Amino acid sequence: MMETLLFRFTLLCLGLSLISVGGAPSILPEMHRQLVDNWGVITDRTFAESLALAQAAPGPNIMVISLLGWRVAGLWGLILASIGIILPTTVLAVGAGRVYARLMSAVWFPSFKAGLPPVVLGLLAASGVLTATLSVHNWFGASLTGGAALFAAFSRRNPVIALLGAAALAVLARHIGLIDLSQH
Repeated sequence: MMETLLFRFTLLCLGLSLISVGGAPSILPEMHRQLVDNWGVITDRTFAESLALAQAAPGPNIMVISLLGWRVAGLWGLILASIGIILPTTVLAVGAGRVYARLMSAVWFPSFKAGLPPVVLGLLAASGVLTATLSVHNWFGASLTGGAALFAAFSRRNPVIALLGAAALAVLARHIGLIDLSQH
């Protein structure tokens, strides 16, 4: 059973790697759909905690896939998820780099290049919506999420300020009994 799950998860990582335009955040909705909704091998909470841990750690955001591999299948899950998510895109990037010079003179290439940013932004927006829906459990969480999003969108200040402010508000709200984190 575990071997089958490990094989399926590795194939999932290999396939999603090829469409991870914009990095790991762009494939998180599909990863969630497979791991939580279809396979039922982890919960929404485990997925959200893994994402939060990977984002809080220094390093590339692709670490979330390795962490999900660990949660799904232990050490072998971590190793194969890491290889599965990195190897195809590495091979693709090397190949694309070799043919880029030839393609950029093609008539259709500027249109293709101009179409990529909206696709990447759409995939990243879907990831943001997924992350918010997994993490928001009450009006307080929704307020923090909305406030952080507005701060990031309309402020030129470091987003860490929003993170620290939200943490301080959550500690205060818990201290005065406004929220109860034991339910999550």
